[in-house]
Amino acid sequence: TFNPSNPLETAEYFVNNELTHRALGSLTFDYNLFKKADQSLNFLGVGGADFYNQENKVFIPPFLQIEEANDEPGQSVMTTTDNLNTNLSLNLVHKLKMPGMNFNTTAGLQYETYDWNSVFVHATGMIPTQTNVDKASSQSVYHDRSKRQDRGKFFQVEGTVGDNIYAAFGMRGDVSSTMGDTEAMEWYPKMAASYQFGEFAGYFDNLKLRFARGETGNMPQAKAKYTTMSSSNIGGVNGLIPASTRGNAGIKPERTAETEFGADFSLMNGLATVEATLYTQNITDLILLVDLPASSGSLYGWENGGEMETKGTELTLGLNPTKLVDLGGLDWNFRMNYYSSESKVTKLNVDPYNFGGFATFLGTYRIEEGWSPTAIVGSETNEDGSYQKLGDENPDYRISFRNSFQFGPIELSFLIDKKEGGHAINLAKLIYDLGGTTADYVENVGGQIINNGGDRLGGLGAVTQPYIESTSYTALRDISVTYTLPGNISDQLGLGYLKVGFSGRNLWLSTDYTGLSPEVSQFGNEAVGGSVDTNPFPLSKSIYLTLSVGL
Repeated sequence: TFNPSNPLETAEYFVNNELTHRALGSLTFDYNLFKKADQSLNFLGVGGADFYNQENKVFIPPFLQIEEANDEPGQSVMTTTDNLNTNLSLNLVHKLKMPGMNFNTTAGLQYETYDWNSVFVHATGMIPTQTNVDKASSQSVYHDRSKRQDRGKFFQVEGTVGDNIYAAFGMRGDVSSTMGDTEAMEWYPKMAASYQFGEFAGYFDNLKLRFARGETGNMPQAKAKYTTMSSSNIGGVNGLIPASTRGNAGIKPERTAETEFGADFSLMNGLATVEATLYTQNITDLILLVDLPASSGSLYGWENGGEMETKGTELTLGLNPTKLVDLGGLDWNFRMNYYSSESKVTKLNVDPYNFGGFATFLGTYRIEEGWSPTAIVGSETNEDGSYQKLGDENPDYRISFRNSFQFGPIELSFLIDKKEGGHAINLAKLIYDLGGTTADYVENVGGQIINNGGDRLGGLGAVTQPYIESTSYTALRDISVTYTLPGNISDQLGLGYLKVGFSGRNLWLSTDYTGLSPEVSQFGNEAVGGSVDTNPFPLSKSIYLTLSVGL
């Protein structure tokens, strides 16, 4: 709801409709060029298309309480979006068998297109009883058009020796219309190897050691190489002026190189399974939207301006205790997933700068050599004028626990999700402070009145820390219970089986975060700057009752 507003009136007359049409299609052509006892060569062609049309209609009548105080009461919004994605892949697949060895070789071409067209019309000052966007005192129109074409070449060779050794090598070349040079193909190699010991040292049912090294590219945005022009009226004459963001005609894709080592093994006839991975990721030619000096004529510009390193750990543990202990017919499976990562900007070709948020004194993100790219800063500085780090968007680690139980016809499964560390810029608290409605705005501690909200507002502009909060939490992500009815009941109904069940998502959350949810953001899922809270809708809690039948 809105403030001030009558929520019942808003629910009755506020119109917000969305209609989506979508069509998907694909075609596969597989032709054997030759086949012998020890080898074969196939041609495989795959093409597809994905089209959708989305129409949004929002209408707020001028008589609603939320509109009465506006200069132009009443709003009508109409948005139409068309999006078409196509892809074509042409491949040659060669398979070769030799005594104790097998080889698969693949080579091919890929072509993909992306076409986005969206028109947004916003009308204000609506004529009473009218809903059309042209029946208003003023209108604003925004048209967003984006096209992209990507081309790729690749080959890969995979080989196995017996049941123990696996090795692969490949190379891929990509070029995109979003690159500065649309004919300069970027090549990315990859390799992988693993060795499977089988039973080992009397402890492992199976042990596999693995290694992989690969490179890939992240293409720039379609607009990054262009300096757009905006219309302007100067002395009654229509003209063009450059926009505030300067394009880069030589923009290149980011290049990511990742190396990982891992081990997978199982113990005691499947009682436990473990998958462990250590990885290092290095990104060069970071695509950055940087501040520019005023003398350049632009405020911002796109640059390949730095390098970044990320180190991480991934661990998966699976347990089936019923392999070891008879629990009287109860089957129990447990699975834990853990991962952590730490990133650092190792090189920056431009001056350090702040990014994201609404203003530095409200909290923003600092891009600086030697710092985490998700570090949060504010008004606080050191004696030398450098920024103090107030927090970091990136968590220390994430861990989840999945438990699944089955006892006769009853099945129970639930997932506990825990995030430790990480911070958000909680501007929802600031909004509540400004309205004097924060839960702890005024507290009575031992008969002494403490004006927490007033103290926070009094320091605003010089102290940002009170609005930087930890986003650690523990959540019951999902839970489900199902019951399979006795076979005689399903047989009488002519069914193979009949199950009834209950499931829920996001039903419980424990956190010290004072906002509505530590998982939401004003700006959605962003690599940097995705932890600004201005009270967007939290994740919805959902409950389902299910009925499953088999024939």
